[in-house]
Amino acid sequence: MKYFHRKLDFFLAAVIGLFVLVLIRLFWIQVLDHDYWYTRAKKQHIVKRKILRKRGTIYDRNGNVLAYTAAVKHLICDPSKVKDPDSTLGLLASYTRLNLRNLKEKLLKSREKGRRYLLLKDDVTMEEYRRIRERMEAERDLFDKPDDVGVLSGCVYFKDATRRYYPYNMIAANVLGFVGKDGKGLEGAELSYNDLLSASHGLKIYERGLNGLVLPNSEKILTSPDGGTSVYLSLDVVIQYLLEKKLREAYESHRPKSAVVVVLNPKNGEILGMASQPSFNPNYFSFYSASDYRNRAIADQFEPGSTMKAITVAAAIESNAINTEDLFECKGYIELFDVFRIHCDARKVHGEIFPQAIMKKSCNVGAIYIAQRLGSRKMFDFLERFGFGQKTGIQLPGEVSGINREPRKWSGLSLAAKSIGQEIAVNSLQMGRAFASIVNGGVLYHPKILVKTQSSEGKTTLIRDLPVRRVISSKTSEVMRKILKTVTETGGSGRRADISGYDVLGKTGTAQSLAEMHKSTSEWDDGLNPKVVASFVGAIPAEDPQLVMYVMLNEPQGEKYYGGQVAAPIFRELGKEILAYMKIRPTKPDETEEDDGPLNAEQVRQASVESGVPAWMQPARPAIDVDNVQTPAPSERDDDQIPDWLRLGPEVEEEEEDSRRWLGPISSPSSRFGTQTARPDELLELFTKDDEVLWD
Repeated sequence: MKYFHRKLDFFLAAVIGLFVLVLIRLFWIQVLDHDYWYTRAKKQHIVKRKILRKRGTIYDRNGNVLAYTAAVKHLICDPSKVKDPDSTLGLLASYTRLNLRNLKEKLLKSREKGRRYLLLKDDVTMEEYRRIRERMEAERDLFDKPDDVGVLSGCVYFKDATRRYYPYNMIAANVLGFVGKDGKGLEGAELSYNDLLSASHGLKIYERGLNGLVLPNSEKILTSPDGGTSVYLSLDVVIQYLLEKKLREAYESHRPKSAVVVVLNPKNGEILGMASQPSFNPNYFSFYSASDYRNRAIADQFEPGSTMKAITVAAAIESNAINTEDLFECKGYIELFDVFRIHCDARKVHGEIFPQAIMKKSCNVGAIYIAQRLGSRKMFDFLERFGFGQKTGIQLPGEVSGINREPRKWSGLSLAAKSIGQEIAVNSLQMGRAFASIVNGGVLYHPKILVKTQSSEGKTTLIRDLPVRRVISSKTSEVMRKILKTVTETGGSGRRADISGYDVLGKTGTAQSLAEMHKSTSEWDDGLNPKVVASFVGAIPAEDPQLVMYVMLNEPQGEKYYGGQVAAPIFRELGKEILAYMKIRPTKPDETEEDDGPLNAEQVRQASVESGVPAWMQPARPAIDVDNVQTPAPSERDDDQIPDWLRLGPEVEEEEEDSRRWLGPISSPSSRFGTQTARPDELLELFTKDDEVLWD
C-alpha cells in the first residue's frame, strides 16, 4: 500500500511537472515570443497583395494613345541548369527577339562563375510568354521525373514587370521623350509631366480560411494607390504625322544638319504639331545618340534671317515710325560709317520702294532704313515684347532662351543687323509664336502643349489659355496681314508657299554669317555651299488665320538653299494637307486643287511602321527539334488580346515573314544599325494582366 502511494505521488508529481512545463511553454509562446508566433500565424491566414497602378497614359488632343504602360514578363534563366546554350537560346529566339551572340557570351561567363540568375530579356509580351509556356509544358509531359531539366523547362522562368510603349513609333518622339527602366521620365513630356504621370502602388490584405478561400468582409486596403494621372497634349497625331513625313523627305533630299517644323494655333498658342530631324524611336531609344533626342524646335538657337523683317516692320508701324505710304530708296546696298556695306540679295537694286514692297521683295536696304527710323532702344523694346531673349514657358525640357543683347552692348552695326535677323538668336518656337502675335490681332500667347489632365478616378482638369501681353494693336495687325499677303503672291520672295484656293501670309528667311557674306560666288560654285539657315514662316488662311507654321532647315545642301526655295515649298505641301484634314474651307474655291482626302488616326497608325530596330532583334527559326516536341506555331495569336484601336494592319504569317528583311529605312541617319525596322504586328502587342497582379 505504501508502495502504491509512492507511485501515485510520483505520477502526480510528473503530471504537475509536465503541466508546469506546458504552462511555461505557453507563457513563452504567448507572452515572451508572442510577436514571432503572431507573425507566423498572420503569414498563414493573412495574404498581402499589391494594387499596382500603371503610369499615366499620354494622349493627343483627340484621345489617340501616344504612350501607355503595359504588363510584360522578364525572361530569366539559371545558367547552371542550361545544358546546351545554343539550343536553349536558339529555341527562345524563335518566339521572341534576342541578341543571340551577346547572350551566349553572358550565359557562358555566368555559368563559369557559378551564377544562378541571368536576365535574357526584360520585355517579353504576354503573347510570347504564352507560347513559350506552352512549349515548356509540352516538354514537361515527356519528363520521367518532375525535376528533370529540358531545353527550356527547369532552366527558364519568368517574372512580372511593366514596360512603356509608344504605339506610333517615331511620330512625336522628340516631344514625348521616353522613360528609363525604373519607369521615370528621362526626356520630353515624360520628364516634364513625370510627377503627374508617375504612380505609386497600393497594398491590400485579406484573410484565408482553412480551405484557402477568402473570408467574407476580410479585405482591407492598407495603402491606396496614387498618381497615374493621364495627360492630353495639344498635338494632333495626324498633323504630327504629316509634319514628320514631309520633314523626313526634306531631310533626305536637302541634307541639312537639322530641320524643324512647328504648327500652332495663333488664337490660343496651342501647338498642333512639332517635329524635328534627326529623330528616334522611343521604343528603342538606347540605340540612338543623345543628339537624336533633342527637341530642336526649342533646344536649338540660330539667327532667323529675313523672317525678322516682319517684326521690324510691325514695330515701326506700331510706334508710328513709318506708315505704309513712305518711300525708301534702295541702291542695292547700304553703306554704314563709310566702311561697311550690306547688300540686298544678288545685289539687286529695288529703287524707290514702299514698306509693302520691302516685305514682298525681302529688301535688306529698306528694312535697315525702317529700323533706323525706329531706333535702337525701341527696336530692343519690341524684340523683348515679342518674346525674344526669353524662354517661351513651354512645359517641355531643354528650351533655350535665345540671345537678345541690351543696346549698351550693341555695336554700330547691330541695329542694321538685327533688323534683318542677324546678331540675334532665336529658337523655332519663339519665331512661330512672335509671327502668330502679328497675325492674330496683336496678342502674344504662352505656347500650350498640355490641354487637360485626367486622374485615375476620372476627374478631368482643363488647362486654360494664357495670353502674355498685347504687343501690337489690332489695327497694326490688320495692316501687317495685308503686307504679308503680298509675299506669297506673284513676284514675292515666298511665292512658292502659295496654296491654291487660299490666301497665304508669310515671310522667307535666309540667314548668313558674316563669314559667309565675305565668300565669293566662285567658292560656292566649287561645291562649298554657304552655311545658311533657310526658313519660312506663314499663316493660313490670310483673312482669319487658323494655323501658323514655321519651317527651318539648318545648312541645306545642293543648288537650292534659300528659304524661298527649300522651306516655302514644304510649307505649301504641308499647308495643303493640313487644311484638307482640318476641313478649313478655301477662300477661293475656283482655284482649289483636288486631293486624295484627309487622313485619319488609324491610317497614321498603319503608316507608322518605320522603326529603328537593330537586325539582331528579328526572330529566328527554332534552332532544334528536341525529342520531336511540337513547337507552337509562331503565327498563332490570341486575337482577343488586341483591340481594334491598337491594330496596325492585317496579321502577317511569321513563317512567311521570318525570311524577309524588315521594311523601311531607319529615320535617324546617325543610327549604327543600318536600315532594318520593326514589323508593326510584332512591335505592337496588347498585354494582358497577370492573374497574380491586381491592376487598379
